[in-house]
Amino acid sequence: MLKTLKIFIFFIALILTNNANAKPVPPGAGEGDVPANILFLVDSSASMGRWIGTDGLGQSTGVALDSQDRILIGQNARRAIGGLLRYNTDGTRDRTFNIRRIPNAGCGTEVDSTRGIARQNLRKGSTVKFIQNLNGANTIFVNSRINRTRNYIFGFTEEGRTCRYAIAGPAGSRVNDFDIKVIGGTPYLFFSGSGFRNRSGYFKSCNLNTLRCELQNFGGQDITKFGSRISVNNEGTIFYISDSRNGHLVGLTLTQVGNAYNIGAEVRRCEDENSPSPRTQRMHATGVEVSLDDSNTIYISSGIQHAIQKLTLTDTTCTVVTGIGRGFRDIAKNIGTGTPATIDADDVKFDRPWGLNFVR
Repeated sequence: MLKTLKIFIFFIALILTNNANAKPVPPGAGEGDVPANILFLVDSSASMGRWIGTDGLGQSTGVALDSQDRILIGQNARRAIGGLLRYNTDGTRDRTFNIRRIPNAGCGTEVDSTRGIARQNLRKGSTVKFIQNLNGANTIFVNSRINRTRNYIFGFTEEGRTCRYAIAGPAGSRVNDFDIKVIGGTPYLFFSGSGFRNRSGYFKSCNLNTLRCELQNFGGQDITKFGSRISVNNEGTIFYISDSRNGHLVGLTLTQVGNAYNIGAEVRRCEDENSPSPRTQRMHATGVEVSLDDSNTIYISSGIQHAIQKLTLTDTTCTVVTGIGRGFRDIAKNIGTGTPATIDADDVKFDRPWGLNFVR
C-alpha cells in the first residue's frame, strides 16, 4: 500500500494577505524544489489576537487532519471565534464545526483533574492531534491556553460535540506542548511544561487505553520548564524538546516505567550556529517533529531564522540535510511558477513558523 506523507507548517503571524489560505504545493522537479504535499496555513494578522481574513481564524498554532482529510486548526487568540476550527478539503471553512468551550456536561473522563472545567472557554488552543479508533471512537486532542484550564489536554469526538477526556498536569501548571505516539500498538500521551506558578518543570505521560499516568517533577531551571515544542521518536526511546532559552534541540532518554514512561539523561543535542544558512547550517529550533519513517530524521522550524530544516541526528552528530526558507522574515505571498507550480526552496517565504505535524 502506497504511503502518503504530509507535513503541515503553521505560522504565528503572516501579514499582507486578505484571506487565510490553505494551499498545497505540488511536487518539485529538482533538488531545490519544495517537497510534495506541504500545506501552508497562512496567518494574515499582524496582531496576536486579531481575526484573519473573514473566517474568524485567529493566531494559528496547531494543525491536524481528521479521518476525512478535513483540516483541524488550533488557535491561540482570545477573540477568535473558536479554539479549534475545521476546514473542508476544498479549503472552505466548515461552519458546522467549532470547539469554543467545554460542554455543560463537562468531559466524560477526567484524569488528575484539579478544578471544575464544565462550561470553561476554549478560545485559546495550541497543539492539535487526531487519533483514530481510540477506545471505540476517533478523537481530537487539543491543549488549552486559557488560564483556568491551561494545565489540561482535552479529547473531543471527531464532530466536536462531546468532550471525552480531560487530562491534567500538576495543579497550577501549564502545558507547553504535547505529543501522542502509538508504541507497540498502545497509544501514549506525552506532555511537559512549567510547574506550579512557573517555579518548576514537569514531564507527564499517560497510557491512553488505561488512562494511567506517570509524573516527574523537576527544578526551576530544567529544560521541561522552558521547552517550546516536543516530539517522541517512533520507538518510544527518545524524547526531543526544543529549548526556548537558546534554540537548542535536545534528546532525552525515554524509558517505560509503571503505567507509562519517564524521561532521563540527555543523549542527543543539536546546537544552533551563528547567522546560519537554512540549507547547510544548524538553526535556532522552535518546532520539532520526528519523521514517521526514520527516527533519526528530525524536522525543525525556526521562529528566529524563519525557515524549516531537515536534520539527521545520532548520539554524537547533528547534520543539516537540507532546508526551506530565505533565512529572514518575509511576509510576501508564496507564488509558484510553471504547471504544476513550483517554488525553489531558497525562495519560500516564512514569518516565524511555529511548528510541524506529520500525517500519514
